[in-house]
Amino acid sequence: PVSIRERRTGADSQAAHYMKINVIRGTHQFGGNAVKVTSDSGSAIVLDFGAEFAVNGGRAIAADGITRGKPGVLGVLISHSHKDHAGLIHTILPGVPVYMDRIAGNIYRTYSEVTGRPEAVAAGKMKALPPLGAKIAFGDITVTPFLSDHGTYRSEMFLVEADGKRLLYTGDFRLHGLLRSELLSGLEPLRGGVDLLITEATCAGRAEEYSTYVPSERTLEKSVLEFLGKSPVILFCSIINIDRIAGLSGLVRDRGGRVFVSWAEKRVIDEAAADDAPPAAFYSNLSIPETYDSSLFSDVRAGDLIFTSSFEDFRILSGMIPSAELVFTEWPGNLAHMNSAFREDPRFHVMHVSGHAHPAELREFAEFLLPRAVLPVHTSSPEKCAELLEGFRVLPLQDGEDFTL
Repeated sequence: PVSIRERRTGADSQAAHYMKINVIRGTHQFGGNAVKVTSDSGSAIVLDFGAEFAVNGGRAIAADGITRGKPGVLGVLISHSHKDHAGLIHTILPGVPVYMDRIAGNIYRTYSEVTGRPEAVAAGKMKALPPLGAKIAFGDITVTPFLSDHGTYRSEMFLVEADGKRLLYTGDFRLHGLLRSELLSGLEPLRGGVDLLITEATCAGRAEEYSTYVPSERTLEKSVLEFLGKSPVILFCSIINIDRIAGLSGLVRDRGGRVFVSWAEKRVIDEAAADDAPPAAFYSNLSIPETYDSSLFSDVRAGDLIFTSSFEDFRILSGMIPSAELVFTEWPGNLAHMNSAFREDPRFHVMHVSGHAHPAELREFAEFLLPRAVLPVHTSSPEKCAELLEGFRVLPLQDGEDFTL
């Protein structure tokens, strides 16, 4: 088994080369991820640098060499365009470069601009990671990006190698999305060859919730198409849930319907549509959506699909198109932003499909990859992850602890 131990002084420290892992934040909470990896020679990188959710306090990260003092890491690598993984990049020292997939970075910059986020300027200065499967060096650390599936465009996992050790950082992922086969086939060469899997475990404590029914992007598409057969549909989803928009847009067009989005969503979609080498064929559907205006409300008909990521637009559109079914696909906790009368409308349907691996998928992924040890992050239930992954070595880390591989 992989040797994970605290760094010690004396003879032990001279025994072998090591890779040091420090979860700055994320061992016992959702969001706000930041993981530091340091090689034996002292080369260091950080994986993700996310904003903390308000429910956890919305705290910034104060870290020597990253946000204060002199630059002490060679780069910060962002796995995907969600603020809980990228939302603190504007607090990073000017001398520390930030990296992200080129198209995903353009999407995050545009998303930050249209939503007024403070990291918009910093997002525009990010450096581009190499293509999938190509290595980038940070001192004696090499990083290789692999395609993930989280709903956001070009979400990535990172293979980190140094001193003969290999770790895979998943960022956020799932196996019930539209890119399942692409994700698993891309990682096939790594099976049995990863020393440490640093995996998100958001849903580790929800085994009972998912014991009888596991919604997927395909089941959502089926339900939406059933509604569209009788009426127009107004669908609420994140402005950067590009996979959902692309997948449904193609299905609606094939049935003679039209797809509409707001001007803000159109700006974000156009960034993804500009990719000259999309990772899957269905992304060609991103050219389908049109920007809606007031003329839509007198012309909308059964079979038309209207996307919105604005609670206010969702409410206004529902009143102006009384024939429309209303489908809310985001995390149900966000329903607190809507008044109870709206939620009790008989046209209103909650059809949440998670961007995170379900409990059974966490087990499936570990059995697929066969890592020598597992470190759960992005979770409030690391102990539940250990139960799910019985038979695997699951590490009980705390935020800020140094462990060596």
